[in-house]
Amino acid sequence: MSQATTCSAAPQAESTPQQRTAARLAAGATCYTGRPNNTVPVCVLAGSTLAPRLLGHGYYHTTPSGKTIVHHPNAYGWPTWYHASTYRVLVGSEWIREHAAA
Repeated sequence: MSQATTCSAAPQAESTPQQRTAARLAAGATCYTGRPNNTVPVCVLAGSTLAPRLLGHGYYHTTPSGKTIVHHPNAYGWPTWYHASTYRVLVGSEWIREHAAA
């Protein structure tokens, strides 16, 4: 992934909660009920026309060596390590201005 697609590499633009929700829905960042997942951060790139994209991966557990992914950590007899989700929505400020009502 290039530096331009991460949140910290480009200047950020301001957005309202309604605009961030519209970007999450357009990117497909929804929970199991189909409603927008409001815990996914939205990175708004200033001066960009980029359509919303969902980047990253969900959380998972591994064995301490990190080689084996554990699907049911509470049923596992040994300690497991938790790896947090890295999901984020990347969207351009111009796309928000054109498609999302303020």
